[in-house]
Amino acid sequence: MQRLLSLTIAVGTVAASLNAGTIQTTQINLSAANLSGLNSGLNTTTGWAEANYDGYLFNGVTNSTKTPTTPAPGTNYTFKSNSNTIPLSTLTDTTSGVVFNMLNDGCVGGTCNPTGAGTRTNNFWAAPDSAGGASSTLTVPIGIYGVTDVWTMLSNVYGTANANDTSVVFDFGNSATGMVTTSDTVNLNNSSNTASNLGQITTATQPNSGCGAGCSGFATGTVKPSGTLGTPTSISVDANQIYMFNYNTSTFGATSPWTGTSAGGQVVLGDQGFIFGSAYSSLYLVDIRIVENIGMSNVSETALSAVTVDSAAPEPSSIWLLLAGSIVFGAVALRRRLAA
Repeated sequence: MQRLLSLTIAVGTVAASLNAGTIQTTQINLSAANLSGLNSGLNTTTGWAEANYDGYLFNGVTNSTKTPTTPAPGTNYTFKSNSNTIPLSTLTDTTSGVVFNMLNDGCVGGTCNPTGAGTRTNNFWAAPDSAGGASSTLTVPIGIYGVTDVWTMLSNVYGTANANDTSVVFDFGNSATGMVTTSDTVNLNNSSNTASNLGQITTATQPNSGCGAGCSGFATGTVKPSGTLGTPTSISVDANQIYMFNYNTSTFGATSPWTGTSAGGQVVLGDQGFIFGSAYSSLYLVDIRIVENIGMSNVSETALSAVTVDSAAPEPSSIWLLLAGSIVFGAVALRRRLAA
C-alpha cells in the first residue's frame, strides 16, 4: 500500500509542476500567408489590406528628427531596409514590458527601396472604407492554450472622439483550430479630444491646429490606463501610448480632412492589453477578430500593427504525455521494488 501511495504522489507532483509553469509569450505572425492559412483567416471580401505607415497611416508626414534615438516611421521601419531586404523591427511598451514584432510583410511593388515611396515595406493592416460605411472583420488565427492576456497594437486613422469604431472578439474552443464554443467581445471606445484618461484607442495622426473640416472632432486625448470591458466576461483592459513623435509640415496629407494642416502635430501608436486571468485557462484561444464597425471614409478606418499573446498553462496533450511517462517510470520502479 505504501508503495502504491508513493507512486500516486509522484504522478501528482508531476502534474502540479506542469501547471505551475512560467508564462510563455508569443508574438503572432500577421503576414498575409498566416492570416489566410488557418480557420478561415483573412476574409478578402471585406477589403482589409496591408499598408505602410508613411504612405497611409502617417500620410505625408515630414519628420525633422530622424535619428536612432528618436525613432520615427522611416528610421524605425522603412529606412532600415537595404536594397531588397525586408526590415525586421520590434516595438516595446515600456510601461507593461510587452514586446511586439512588427509586421514588415513584403514590400509594395515587390521591391524594398528605402527611399522610394512606391516600394516601402507593408507594416500594418488597414480596414476598408466606403461611402456606405459597412462593417468588416479581420480574423487572426491564434491556437494557443491557457491564454492569460492578449496585447494588440491598434490605432484609428480617422477615429472620432468618444465613438466605438473598433471591437475585438476573442473566440475560444476545446482545440487549437476546432469549433468555437464561446466568444468574448470588447467594444473599444475612442479617446476624448477634450478630456484625459477616456477610451482605449486614439486617432494615430493628431494635428495641433489648422485642420480641414471636422478634424477637431477626432479622438486625440490620452487613453484610459485601465478599466473593465467585455461581454459576457469582465475583462481588464489596459491602454498605453507606446510611440510618439512630432511632425512639422505645411502640406500634410493629400485628402480631407488633413488638407491644409499648417501647424504640425504628432503621430502616435497605442496598444491595448486584454487581461483574462484564469477565466479561459482550460480552453484554446482559437482566433481573434478585429472588427471595424463603421468603415466610412474619413470617419474611422481601424489599423492593426501587431499582436502579442501570453499563456500560462501547457497544452493538455503535453500534460498527459508526461503523466503517461511518469506512470510507466513509476510502474517499472514499483516492479523492481516488488522483485527485490
